[in-house]
Amino acid sequence: MFVLLVLGGILTWGISSSQTEGLIENRYTNKDATGREKEDVSTGRLELFVHEIQGFLEHPFLGVGASGMKQERLEEGGKIVASHSEVSRLLSEHGVLGIIMLLLLIFRPLVFRSQHKGNVLFYAFLAFWFATINHSAMRIAAPGFIYALALLHITHEKRPVHRQQLKRKPS
Repeated sequence: MFVLLVLGGILTWGISSSQTEGLIENRYTNKDATGREKEDVSTGRLELFVHEIQGFLEHPFLGVGASGMKQERLEEGGKIVASHSEVSRLLSEHGVLGIIMLLLLIFRPLVFRSQHKGNVLFYAFLAFWFATINHSAMRIAAPGFIYALALLHITHEKRPVHRQQLKRKPS
């Protein structure tokens, strides 16, 4: 099975590289479309993250307001740049309330899990959700959908079968 997995990975990579004319290789080797080495491995996301943390430190109680960091970046740099991390966005735009929201989003499902053990993929979905909101925020539908899958609770209820007991004849 391991050999098949490796062969499948090599085949997938080869087809992807062929279809994108090598651009996928550039993406994962930190190069731009022309093949030149990029200066910033994080493609500017680290700078956005640091800027949003600074926004939180400047306005720790109520934050800068909804879409406040986006507006700030427009005024400072002349471009609207959306956040790539839901964690930093919550902190910068909502302050302490953002911390509370984040804690609720993480720990409430854990409480739910302690009461309903049926979802065997709970931890995988929750980890995937957290990883996704740290690089694409909630701008796409996937994080919300994955979060909902983590909270999925399926029960298999069967109606009880009532049978009449047979009476044995005395022998």
